Amino acid sequence: MKNTLYDMSLIAGTMAISMWLGLDVDRVLLIAILSWLLYSIRMIRELIGILKDVSEKVVYLICLAMKNGKTCGSTAFRVRRTERGIVVECVDCKTKHEVNKDY
Repeated sequence: MKNTLYDMSLIAGTMAISMWLGLDVDRVLLIAILSWLLYSIRMIRELIGILKDVSEKVVYLICLAMKNGKTCGSTAFRVRRTERGIVVECVDCKTKHEVNKDY
């Protein structure tokens, strides 16, 4: 998912070069289908990795704190253990969230 823009531009570039070289339509379509297949395989592998993380109870955090009318959206956090549980602090907007031990 991180490289989606890169992959799509690579597919478009490959198609443009193959058309510029004068390849017939069948070969250009074959190149496009194979490029899309490789892209799909990468996306499926990343999705399987995320699902594996979820099954192992790995947590992904996104800060949804509002600041100046905009959502922070940061994924960088500092985590500290306290007596009451875990405190998670957003690196960008410094908002603190507390997770109790009962959870």
